[in-house]
Amino acid sequence: MDEFYQDLLEPVVYRWVKTHEHIKVCENQCTLCIDGSNSTGIISFHNEGIVELSVKNKDSDEILFYLHFQMHDFKSTMDQFNTFFNYLCLPTIKLGESIFNNVNTNKILLSCSGGLTTSYFAYSMQEIFKRQGLDIVVDAVGYMEIDKVIDDYDMVLLAPQVAYLLPQLKNKYGNKIFIIDSLDFATNDFNAIIKKAVN
Repeated sequence: MDEFYQDLLEPVVYRWVKTHEHIKVCENQCTLCIDGSNSTGIISFHNEGIVELSVKNKDSDEILFYLHFQMHDFKSTMDQFNTFFNYLCLPTIKLGESIFNNVNTNKILLSCSGGLTTSYFAYSMQEIFKRQGLDIVVDAVGYMEIDKVIDDYDMVLLAPQVAYLLPQLKNKYGNKIFIIDSLDFATNDFNAIIKKAVN
């Protein structure tokens, strides 16, 4: 995104978020909160356009939803915020239909900014595949490494924080590139990610 528009994106999004009903400033100007009956939504704006969205259970302090990303473009930024606000309003959202039709998947690559978060996801998904007796390998890399290893994988699943790369990667690699649903990612719903990936 052009640097001029990038500089505009952050204050526009911040002001847009502040217009939502029940949003209040918490701790400092960079953290906004919204209280629900059983949970609290927290929106933290950091340097370099980094945003953290989380939902915490009021009784147990358990994190129910967590998503972090860098604001690169308006569409992907709004997608992440809309997922967050929808979760706050409807914490029992039903999972959508499968978006993948690849039944011959043997190797899945997960990718995020640096590979750390998706390494945890890859490990967790690999454990589920093992318990189910499925011979499917799941690995993770940062998005800068995709070009080096993509030929070794049947499918690449992008974390929501790098969703802005989808058009570019689809042009290069076609139908083996998909995005992990933001809600599934933010709630660590590994079973939903797997169901969508292997169906």
